[in-house]
Amino acid sequence: MRNLCFVLVALLCLNCSGNKDPFMSDSNGRAYSVVIISEDSLARGIIGNVLETDVEGLPQREPSFDVTFASELDAPLSKMRNIIVVTCDSSHKAKTQIKYEKNAFAEPQMLIHITTPTAEKLGNDMKTSGKRLLNLLEKSEMNAAIRSLKRRHLQNQERMIREMLDAEILIPEGLSSSKRGKDFVWLSNNAATSMQNICVYAYEGTATDRQTFIHKRDSIMRANIQGEREGMWMTTIKESITLKQEMQNNNPISVIRGLWEMKGDMMGGPFVAHAMADHQRERTIVAEAFVYAPETDKRNQIRQLEAALYTLLLYNRTDDGK
Repeated sequence: MRNLCFVLVALLCLNCSGNKDPFMSDSNGRAYSVVIISEDSLARGIIGNVLETDVEGLPQREPSFDVTFASELDAPLSKMRNIIVVTCDSSHKAKTQIKYEKNAFAEPQMLIHITTPTAEKLGNDMKTSGKRLLNLLEKSEMNAAIRSLKRRHLQNQERMIREMLDAEILIPEGLSSSKRGKDFVWLSNNAATSMQNICVYAYEGTATDRQTFIHKRDSIMRANIQGEREGMWMTTIKESITLKQEMQNNNPISVIRGLWEMKGDMMGGPFVAHAMADHQRERTIVAEAFVYAPETDKRNQIRQLEAALYTLLLYNRTDDGK
C-alpha cells in the first residue's frame, strides 16, 4: 500500500464547462500561485520545495508555482486561488492524507488539506508522491484556463482553421494576426516583446514519434516562419525535446516540449505541441504554442497558450461536405 493516500472530497473531476457560479466571488492571486498554511515551518518548507520544482521545457529556471507561506488561514487568504493547509497530527499513525475540493470560498480555487503524523513523515512521503500533488495543482490551473477560454475566444480565427485543416480548436483573445500556408495557420498577438503564438498544421502520415516530429516540424517551420533576412527561419533545438503520450478528448496524442531558435538570428524560446494522428485522412494534425519573451518569465505565457491546445479536436465533415 502506498504511504500517501489521496482522498477525494467533493471533487471527482475538474469541471471544464466554462460556466461560472454567479454567487461565488472571484479568487485572488495570479495563476500558478499557491499559499501554504501550516503552524509547522518544516512542513511548510517541504511542500514549498515540491511546488517550486523547475518547469520542464523552459530556457531558464522557473518554479512550477509561486509560493507564499502563512501560519493560519484567515479570511483574506481564504480567497486565494490555490491553498494548501498542512496539519501535523500524531494521531495519524501511518499515512499522509490529502483531501481536496474546488471553489470552497472563491472561484477558481483549489483547496487542499494535508494531514500527516509529523513533518518528517511528510518529507519521506513527498519523495515518492510529491509529483502527484504537483500534477493535481497543474491540472486545476489548466482547467481554469480552459474554462476562461471557453467564455472568451476568437471565432473568426477558429472558423479559418476549421475550413483549412478540418480541425477544431479554441483560440485565445489577442491572437488576431494571422498567416496562412499550405496546411498551415499561424496566429499571433504580433507583439515586439512577450510575443505569443499558436500554429495549427498538418503533415502526411500518422507517425508522431520524436524523430518524425522534429523532421516534420523543421521542414514546415522553415517554409512558413522565416526571419527578416534571407537565410533566417525557425528551427528546433533537437536536444531539448521531450515527448510523452496522453489521452485528449478520447484520442491519444503526443505532447512535445522543447526549445526553438531562429537560424541566423538571436531569437528563441520555448514551445509545446500536441500532435494527434488522423487515421481517417492519413495525416497528423498538430497544434503548437510558442512564445518569444526575452529577459522575462515565460511559464505563465506558455501555459496560458497550452490551455488552447487541450481543446484540439478533429472536425468530422458529413458526406456532403457540410
